[in-house]
Formats: sequence, C-alpha cells, structure tokens
Amino acid sequence: MDTRHILKDRVVLVVDDENDVTDTVEEVLDMCFVRKTGFSKNLKNPSSRANRTIADA
Repeated sequence: MDTRHILKDRVVLVVDDENDVTDTVEEVLDMCFVRKTGFSKNLKNPSSRANRTIADA
C-alpha cells in the first residue's frame, strides 16, 4: 500500500545542525514542500535570541 499520498503537498520544516541530515530528509520526503534550516554555531545563547524574536513580534 502506497502511503505517499498522505504527505503529498504538505509543508515540512526540518531543523538540524547537520546539513547532511536535512538534505537526506528532503530527499526522502520529495513529495512534500521541505523547508530546511540549521542552528548557528556562532550563536552563544539561542534561547535569548528566540526570546527577543518573540518579544519583537
């Protein structure tokens, strides 16, 4: 039974600090609209940046 139709045209956000992981997920979920992002290694305190972003919104 092919279940690919369940995910067809869904939007999937993939977040990982390794590009190969996000690339693999994008390949496997080729029936979806995949948006990829990673974490900045230069960011010292990610929670403080997230809090600022939410507060600014």
